[in-house]
Amino acid sequence: MYERMLEKNIKPTMDEIFSIIGDEGTKHWRIVDEFFNSSYDIESEIRFPFGNNYGWGVRYI
Repeated sequence: MYERMLEKNIKPTMDEIFSIIGDEGTKHWRIVDEFFNSSYDIESEIRFPFGNNYGWGVRYI
C-alpha cells in the first residue's frame, strides 16, 4: 500500500524507502542511481526538503 513518509523528525533509511516503493520501484531507483553515480561526480543525501505535503526525498549534489 502506498504511504508517504511525512514525519520530519524520523529520518528514514534507504531500506525503509525501498520497502515503501516496493520491488519494482526499487529496481528502477537502483538503475537511475547507478546511472547518476557512474556518469557524474555526485553524492546523494536523504532530506526533508519539500515540506509537510511531500515528505522525505533524496537530493543529488
